Amino acid sequence: MKIENKEKLFSIGSIAQYRNTGTIGKISQFKKIDNELFVQLDSTGLYYNINYLDLIEKDISLKKEDDKNNVMEDIKEKIYIKEEAISGYSSENIDGPGGAG
Repeated sequence: MKIENKEKLFSIGSIAQYRNTGTIGKISQFKKIDNELFVQLDSTGLYYNINYLDLIEKDISLKKEDDKNNVMEDIKEKIYIKEEAISGYSSENIDGPGGAG
């Protein structure tokens, strides 16, 4: 099914973004509710009024996925560095009780 709305062509599998929250997902279903057209986005399973959606290019969506992957890699690297720093310490390296004074 393809729906044209405000010079936009919405179809199953199109990637859309809900303007109010920035939610992005693939259109998985169309539904008419009270004479208004809604689409279901696969990312949330929720229905969004088609009048508040923008179609986005696939490469923009893929770029966001790449950004998420880069963030995860950065987090993993920082965790690794901290674990390495912590593993360098042991009770053998402590001469006495700690304290300020």
